[in-house]
Amino acid sequence: MRLRFYYPYWGSEHVPAMEFMSWCISHGFHGMEINFPTEDAQAEAFRKAIYDLRKANPDFKVIAQQVLSNAPESAGSYQRRMIERLEFIHSFEPDAINSHTGKDHFTFEENCSIIEACEAMGQRSGIPIWHEIHRGRFTFHSSTLIPYLDR
Repeated sequence: MRLRFYYPYWGSEHVPAMEFMSWCISHGFHGMEINFPTEDAQAEAFRKAIYDLRKANPDFKVIAQQVLSNAPESAGSYQRRMIERLEFIHSFEPDAINSHTGKDHFTFEENCSIIEACEAMGQRSGIPIWHEIHRGRFTFHSSTLIPYLDR
């Protein structure tokens, strides 16, 4: 088994894109995990830095995060907002997406619909979407996660 180490951008949001990725490489990391900024200039800086870096370091991996800000909303509204965010994330051509998917108070069927929408998008794009075990999400507790795994 080969272990790979990824450094999170979380907590380093003040560091410019290329400087952050260069730091990751110089410290022996195999890639990064990032919730991409939505501001046009910052997003474009990351897009360019990823493109440039992959030319020189094709093995450097980018794992994007899909994390939405909290909002009082229906499951349908959440799903539409999540799909918009995933479409934005796909524009960076990440190697994978780590998604904070669903909400712990949505019904089983509502969360299943959200998961299925993610899976369909991942199938179309060829970019895998993983669902992080996290508080407040459909994965919030191991005993309530079992029915999702069974389905």
